[in-house]
Amino acid sequence: ESGRCHGESVEVNHRDSPIPLVPRQRWLIDRNFNYPVAYAFNVWLRSEKKLYLDAVRRAWRAVVSHHEGLRLIFDNAPQNWTPRVQTSSALALDVVEVDLRDVTPDVLRQRLDTVVQHVSRSIDINSGPLPRLTLVRTPAPRPGLSEAGARGEGGDLLLLFIPHIISDEHSARVVIADLNTAYSAAEVGREIVLPPASLPFTDWARYLHTAAAR
Repeated sequence: ESGRCHGESVEVNHRDSPIPLVPRQRWLIDRNFNYPVAYAFNVWLRSEKKLYLDAVRRAWRAVVSHHEGLRLIFDNAPQNWTPRVQTSSALALDVVEVDLRDVTPDVLRQRLDTVVQHVSRSIDINSGPLPRLTLVRTPAPRPGLSEAGARGEGGDLLLLFIPHIISDEHSARVVIADLNTAYSAAEVGREIVLPPASLPFTDWARYLHTAAAR
């Protein structure tokens, strides 16, 4: 996998052969999580200024292209969990826009919870994509593109939804940082260049599988 991402033209190796489950994935499956994508990071990010949908989409595609683990799907789930990494072009990547600017503050939190539930239910673990990014427009912008602890505070929000079966907390925070970097470039029409990616997921999974078999 390429260590750098140049916009949407990044070259990513396509590993189409089956790969082993990593311990975290096996743990989730063995605990009888019949629908493990529901067990996920739901991170709200907010911006002090208007977010442009086209720039958000370009940034999201660049980030997903850059991180192999974000392109994981699971063939034959839930009967037989077989991880597989798709190419970016094979994934139906999109950023959905939800307009809640006319919603009153007393019901805004409830509507945001409904957005999360809709995203969770819409994911097909066999075909992907598993991570989702949703742009939600609400009133009263607040300072900073940062984690929105008080979701009712409003502004342009991004809901980053990443199932635990494809990411841990550390990896999710790397994705957030890369998304911020990518959007800053996309917003002004610059080339998106992200920091070098870590070890590709397929290499890591095969390393753990080989080490456990020794």
